[in-house]
Amino acid sequence: MILYLSGRDTDDLLMVLEGVAGVVFKRSDERKKRKYFEKGARKDSMGEVSAKVFLGSGVGAKARAAVREIVVEGVRSKQVEVVIKGEGNAEIALAGPNPDEGQLQALADLLM
Repeated sequence: MILYLSGRDTDDLLMVLEGVAGVVFKRSDERKKRKYFEKGARKDSMGEVSAKVFLGSGVGAKARAAVREIVVEGVRSKQVEVVIKGEGNAEIALAGPNPDEGQLQALADLLM
């Protein structure tokens, strides 16, 4: 499964995902720009960050549950968009902050 994350708070979400064993992700070039801006520019002048998060068959159930919890909580409270690339060309997108429990439960079910 591949998740595409983008939005102003994506970097915050990725820093938390870094701690989950077996999760592989690739940040966009915007990450390099963000490092420059962190040294003194205003936060609202930064661009959005995006990344691809790969959850392969080697990711265990515990790590997958951690990713599910992190992503759902991120969509609930952060300015982030998640696009899930499923089988074939199927894509599901959800943007946050989104307090809708029904949509968040559907997202959690997709990440199982």
